[in-house]
Amino acid sequence: MSNLNNVRVAGWVGPFADTDTYYCTDPLYGIDGLRSVPDKATRDAITQERRRQGMLVVVQQDFGSGPNTIWQLNAPPWNNTDTDWIQFISSTITSTVGGDLSGTLPDPTVVSTNGIPFGTMATQNASSVAITGGTVTGLPTPISGSDAASKSYVDAATTGLSAKGSSRLASVASLSITYNNGAAGVGATLTNSGAFAAFTLDGVSANLNDRVLVKNQTTQAQNGIYSVTTVGSGTIAWVLTRTTDFNSSSTVSEGSYTVVSEGTTNSGTLWLETGIGPFTVGTTPIIFTEMIIGPISTTLTGDVTGSGSGSIATTVTKTNGVLFALSATTDTTNAANILSGIVSTARLGTGTADNTTFLRGDNTWQPISVGLPVGSDQQVQFNRGGALSSYIGFTYNYTTNILTVPKVSGDGSLLLNLNANNLVSGIVSTAHLGTGTADATTFLRGDNTWQPALTPTSPLNANNMTAGTLPVAQLPTTGLIVNQHTGPITTVTQSSGNVTFNFAATDWQLCQLNANATLINGPAVGQQGTIILQQAASGGPYSISNWFSGTIIWMGPPYAAPAMPTTANAYLVATIKCISTGVYLAWWLQNSAV
Repeated sequence: MSNLNNVRVAGWVGPFADTDTYYCTDPLYGIDGLRSVPDKATRDAITQERRRQGMLVVVQQDFGSGPNTIWQLNAPPWNNTDTDWIQFISSTITSTVGGDLSGTLPDPTVVSTNGIPFGTMATQNASSVAITGGTVTGLPTPISGSDAASKSYVDAATTGLSAKGSSRLASVASLSITYNNGAAGVGATLTNSGAFAAFTLDGVSANLNDRVLVKNQTTQAQNGIYSVTTVGSGTIAWVLTRTTDFNSSSTVSEGSYTVVSEGTTNSGTLWLETGIGPFTVGTTPIIFTEMIIGPISTTLTGDVTGSGSGSIATTVTKTNGVLFALSATTDTTNAANILSGIVSTARLGTGTADNTTFLRGDNTWQPISVGLPVGSDQQVQFNRGGALSSYIGFTYNYTTNILTVPKVSGDGSLLLNLNANNLVSGIVSTAHLGTGTADATTFLRGDNTWQPALTPTSPLNANNMTAGTLPVAQLPTTGLIVNQHTGPITTVTQSSGNVTFNFAATDWQLCQLNANATLINGPAVGQQGTIILQQAASGGPYSISNWFSGTIIWMGPPYAAPAMPTTANAYLVATIKCISTGVYLAWWLQNSAV
C-alpha cells in the first residue's frame, strides 16, 4: 500500500472489549490498528476513543464504491460521516473499462467523447476541433472550394506563378515618355516627354508612391510595375520608377501577376506576365495579359436554354434531348409560346398525312371529297319547302321527297354544271385545258390543243413582218406588186386646199403642198396607184386632213395614217388600192427620194 501516514500496525487483529464493535486482544493495536468492517455504517460507528488519525479500515461491502474499499481516517474533529475518511486506491488495482475509454486500468485509451468516436476528423463537429500542434497528414485531393489542400497540391497548382503587390492603376495606351534603364533595371524610370501635367492614368489622378502597371508601351521592354516618384505639374514632368519587386532579372519572371484596384477601364482586373524569359530588363519584351476573373457570358443550348453571365435565367425544355411530354387536356401550355419550328403532322391527327390528304375536324387526315360518297348514285331525303330549281342530272321525287344526285368520282370529273365563276383560287391543270404537250415551248390554241407559237405549216401573215428583208422569191405572185417606177410621174396642182388625183389616167402622181390638203377622187374598186406628197419648199409645214373620205386600212407598222414630214421638200409616198367602195388598202414610205 502507498500514501499511508502514521500507520503503526500490520496484519489483522480481533475484537478486544464488549464496548467496541470490533476490538483487539492487544490494546495498542486495537486502538488504531487495521480493522475490517462489513459496511460504512459500522465504520462510522467506531468510537472516538478507538480512533487515531491515519488509521485504516477495510469496508467489506461499499454499495457506493464496490467491495473491499480501504478508508484512511482524517484529522479530527470527526462527524461520524464520509467526511471523516479518505478513500485509498491501490496502484495495483486493475479493471476493464468501457464507454469513452478502452483497455484496462490503470492505463486506458480515450476512444470517444460523449459517445462520438474519434475515428476520423470527418465525424467531428468542425467547431469542436482545435488543432494546436502536430501535423495533419493524409489529406485527399480537394474537390469543393472549402476543402483543405495539402502543400504538394498547392505547390503543383501555383508552379510558375509569382504574386506581386497590387497596383492602384494601369495604363490603357502607350505613354509618351523618355526611358532610362538605370542599373540593369534597378532605378529604371519613365519620364514624361509630352505636355507637362500632373500624372493621371485610366481617368484617375495618381498620388505620390502609387504603384501603377504600365502594360501598353510600343516598346514592350519598357512595360512593368512602377511607382509614382514625381507626380508632376504644369511645369514639372512626372516620373515613374520601377518597383523593387519588378526591376531585375531575378524579380521579373513569367507568371508574375498583379491586381489593379482602380481605374475607369481596368478597375478590378488581374494581369499576368506572359512574355518569355529569362529577362534582361530594358531589352526583353515584357507582356501583360488580362486574366478574366469576373462572370463569363455564356449561352446554354440543348435541354437547358438561356444566356448571360453570373446568375442566368434558364428554361428546361427537354430531357436527354426529348421534349417534355405534354397532355392536351391537363397541361397549361399556351400555343402562343410556339415561336418557331413546325408542328409534326403526327401531333395534329391520325391517319396518313401526305400530299393527298388534309386535316379534318375530327383530327384525322382524309382525302378531299365533295361531301358525297364515291361510286354510286346517292339519295338525299329532305322536306321540300318550295319550288325545286332545275339542275341538269338531278332528279327529285315529289312523292317520296327524295333528291337523286348523280354519282361523283373521286377526282370530281363527273361534277355537273360547274360554273367557272366559282373558281376563286388554285390553278387549273394544263391537262384540263387542252390536249398535246404543255410546256415552255407551247401555247394553248383555240382548238384546245397545245401548239408551238409558230410552226412551218402555219399561214404566214404579212402583218407580222416587222423586221428583216423578204427575199424576192418569197414575194406574193398576186395582189399588190410594187416595182421600181420607171415611167412618167404626173404633176398635180393643189387647188383651194383640195388635191384631186386621177388614178384612171396614171399610176404615179406628184403634188407639192402649198397649204393643208384634203385628198379627193380616190381610186375606183380594183384600181391602185401611187401618190407622192411633197412638203412645201418653205417648209410649211402642211399636213393631210382627209384621205379620200373613206376607210383607209394602213398596212405595216404602225398601222395608222402617216404624218407629213415637216422638212422642206421632203416626200411622203403612198400606194393606194381600193378593195371595195370607200375602203382602201394603203402602204407608205416617208422621206424617200423618187
